[in-house]
Amino acid sequence: MRTSYKKYNSINYSKYIMIFISILFIVGFIYGNFITSYSSESLDKYIGEIVNNFISSRNNQTIFKTLSYSFFSSGSIILLSYLTGFWGIGHIITATIPIFKGMGVGLIFSYIYSTYQLKGFLYCITIILVPNLLYILCIIISCKESIKLSSIIFANFMPSKKLEINNKIVKTYTIKHIIIISICFISSILDSLLNFIFSGLFNFNL
Repeated sequence: MRTSYKKYNSINYSKYIMIFISILFIVGFIYGNFITSYSSESLDKYIGEIVNNFISSRNNQTIFKTLSYSFFSSGSIILLSYLTGFWGIGHIITATIPIFKGMGVGLIFSYIYSTYQLKGFLYCITIILVPNLLYILCIIISCKESIKLSSIIFANFMPSKKLEINNKIVKTYTIKHIIIISICFISSILDSLLNFIFSGLFNFNL
């Protein structure tokens, strides 16, 4: 039995994957908060060093360096998501991407807020949250597309459910990721501008 890609690529199917990936991100975010809230003294010290180095490095970076680092960081994760789509069991790796991203954001948010209170909260909103919202959306959409293509490839190993793969599908998949990467670049520009404008307003005792 051969299933059409049009049916497999239905709006409802895409919507359910989007919801699933969003839940994975939220789970990661909550777990990141949990780690910070209930970590041991040694782990808390280690997390503090990482977060404080993150804040310090961003405060001292040029706008171009922040742009380069931000785009390389976001682009490499989107590239990973893109590549796992070509693997029949790439779902497993793809599913971990929003979890780890959510964990990282949750960990940084929780530590900065609990350590620096209102100033930390404002820093998280202006420097981290605003540019990351667009980037997180890019991750969710990229992972959705990756899981869909990976599912098609995996289905071809099942005799009861064959899905046709052609150049048009791969081309569409690639074009979508080029657009996603372009949006990531816009997010990186926003990130570097906000960091350049507002980071000097937050003088943490690191």
